[in-house]
Amino acid sequence: MLKKLTAGEALEIARQANPKVIVLTSASDKKEKNSLKAEENMLDTPIAPETDPELRFLVIGCQGNAKDSQKKVAKQLAEFIKKTGRRPDFILITGDNIYDSGASSPDDTGFAECFENIYRVHPELKDIPYFLILGNHDEDLHNASLPLSLKGPERGLFQVAYTYLSAQEDVYNIPLNPSAVPTTNTYRLPSNACMVDLDQLQGWNMPARTYSLVKGNTEILCIDSNTYVKDYLDYLDYQDFQNYLVHLNGNITISEDNTAFKFAQEYARKHAVCDKALIHIVTDEFIKRKIIIDEKGTINPNNQAKWLEDRMAAAKKAGRRTLLALHHPPFTPGKRAFHSDAKLYLPDKKDRERIKARFKIEKDTSYNLMIREVFREQNLVFDSILAAHDHDIYFYNNKPFSSQEKKEESSNSNNTGSHYYEMCQLTCGGGGGKLQSRLGFTDQQYLGCFLKHHGFAEVVCDAQDPTLVHYSLYATTSKPIERTFHLIFNNKSAEPIRHFPSTMSVKEREQITGFCKTVKNALDKYFSFLDIKQTEEEGKYLGLNPIHGNVSHGETGVNRAHEIWAYISNAEPDDLVTTIKTVYMMAKWEQDLVSTLFITKPTTNSLITLLNGCMKETYGKELKELSDLLADVPVRQEVKLL
Repeated sequence: MLKKLTAGEALEIARQANPKVIVLTSASDKKEKNSLKAEENMLDTPIAPETDPELRFLVIGCQGNAKDSQKKVAKQLAEFIKKTGRRPDFILITGDNIYDSGASSPDDTGFAECFENIYRVHPELKDIPYFLILGNHDEDLHNASLPLSLKGPERGLFQVAYTYLSAQEDVYNIPLNPSAVPTTNTYRLPSNACMVDLDQLQGWNMPARTYSLVKGNTEILCIDSNTYVKDYLDYLDYQDFQNYLVHLNGNITISEDNTAFKFAQEYARKHAVCDKALIHIVTDEFIKRKIIIDEKGTINPNNQAKWLEDRMAAAKKAGRRTLLALHHPPFTPGKRAFHSDAKLYLPDKKDRERIKARFKIEKDTSYNLMIREVFREQNLVFDSILAAHDHDIYFYNNKPFSSQEKKEESSNSNNTGSHYYEMCQLTCGGGGGKLQSRLGFTDQQYLGCFLKHHGFAEVVCDAQDPTLVHYSLYATTSKPIERTFHLIFNNKSAEPIRHFPSTMSVKEREQITGFCKTVKNALDKYFSFLDIKQTEEEGKYLGLNPIHGNVSHGETGVNRAHEIWAYISNAEPDDLVTTIKTVYMMAKWEQDLVSTLFITKPTTNSLITLLNGCMKETYGKELKELSDLLADVPVRQEVKLL
C-alpha cells in the first residue's frame, strides 16, 4: 500500500501521462506474461495470443448525471452479472462521465456523485475495473458550457488525475513519489507502457487521455476524440516541417501550400534573415505551436493522429484485432446528422476551413463527419468502433458489402452518408443522459437497429476466430411501451441474430421469419421516405415548423417504427400468433396531443399505411385483419396465413 497522493501530486502525474499501452493480464495468462520483453520494448513486441477464454467487457456511455436513469442502468448492469454469472473483464465507459461540464479538480465531488455512488455501491460492480475515455462534456465543450471555465484537454486531465488520486497501488508503473516525476519537460513520459493485472485492478481507470488496452489477440485503442481532428492537422504540419527541412537540403521540391514553407516565406518578407537563422525561427514557431517539442523536430508525443497510426501498424504486425473506443461516432443518425458543431472543437475558423477544403466539404458540417474523413484519409479501418455522444443505442455495419457496391454508392454520396468509409460501429450512449431521437435516415441498409432507450452492451472478442466480435445490446424499459429488448449482432453482418426455441417447429420459424421480413420491408420504405424529406428540409421535416415541418409525421411515429423494428429483431422471438398481434398493437394509429390538435389521420407514407400495403401484397390481408383472424387462436397453435 502506497502513500495517498494529494490532488496536486495526482494532477502533476496526469500531465506527464502521454499516450500509454497497457497490457492486461490475469492469473491465467502465464503464457502471455512470459512472452513479454522489457517494458521499454513493449510497443513493438508482438504478444502471443492467449489460450484462455475470450475477452468480454460491458460498454456504456453518456451516463454521468447522477439521475435515476443512470442509477437504473447501473442496477441493470448488476442484475445482468448476477443473473448470467458472466463477470466482465472490465466495463468500458465511452465518455460524458460527469455532466454538465466535467470535473473542476482531481477531487471534484462529481467523481463520487456520478461514479462511486452509482456503480460501486452494487456488490456485483464494486470489484470490477472501469476504463473510461473523455467525452465533450468532460472538457466542457458544448453549447451551454460554463463561461470563462477551463476547457479542453487541461480540464480532461482532472479525470486522468483521479485515476492516480484514487489508486491504492502503483498499477500503472508511474512513480508515485512526486520528486521522481520529471517537471522540466511536460512532454517527457515516465513510462509509455506497462503491464496491469486485471485481478488486482478495480474502480476508475483513465491512465492517460489516450491509451490502448492489449489482451491476447485484441487491442482496444482509446482516444480523446475532442482533439483528434486538430491533432491530425498538427500531424500534417509536422510532416510539412519534415519535408521543409529536406527541401532546404535540396533533396525535394516543396509545395507552396506547405505550412512550414509558407511561414518561412512570410517571415522572410518581413525580416532580413539568413537561411540558417530562418530554420531556427521556423523550428521555434513549430515548438511554440506544440507540433514538435525540440530542435531535432520530434513530434509532440501527445499527437493522437500519429500515435493511432503507429499503434494500428504495431497491432497489424502482431496479428491483433483492433477496436477503437472514442466518444464521437464517425457515423451518426442523431441530431448531429444535420447539425454543425465543429466550432466547439475547432474554434479557429482557419482550421475548419482547412478541413472543408481538404475533404471537399461544401458547407459547415458536423464534427463527426470530419473525424470520419480523417480516418478515411489515414486509411485506418478498425475491426470495431465503440462510441457514444448520441443518447441512444444503435448498431451500424457496412463491412460485409463488397467494395464495388461501396464504390458505386459513394459516387452518389452527398457527404451525409458514409458509403466510402468501411466500419462496424456500436454506439452505446444510453447510459443515463436524456434520450435523443433519430433525425438522419441515410444508410438505412447498414443499420441493424436504433433504440431510443437507456441500456448497455456486452462485447465479446472471440478467442477462436480472431476476426469475430460479438455484440449483445440490452435496453431498459421506456414509456409509453413498457418493453425490454435484447438484440444480438456480430461484425460480419448488419442483420440481427435470432435464437428460436428448440420446441418451435420449422414451419412456424419460417412463418415468423417471413412475417418479420414483410414488416421490415415496410419499415425500410418508411425510413426511405423520411430520408428524402429530411434531406430536402435539412433535418427539419419531423418538426412542427409551418414552413419546413409537418403534422402527420413526427418523432412519435419514428419512435414507434423503431420499437417495432427492435421487437422483430429480438434475440428470443415470440411465437407467430403473439408476434402478429404485438406488431399490430405497436403499429396501430393512436391519437396523441399533436394528432388531436391538428385532426390528423394516416397518409400515403405513414407507417401503418405502408405496413398494411406490404401485408396485403404478401398475405392478401391488412395487419388488423391478420390480427383479428388470430384473435381467438391459442398461443403455439399452428396457423395458416396464406
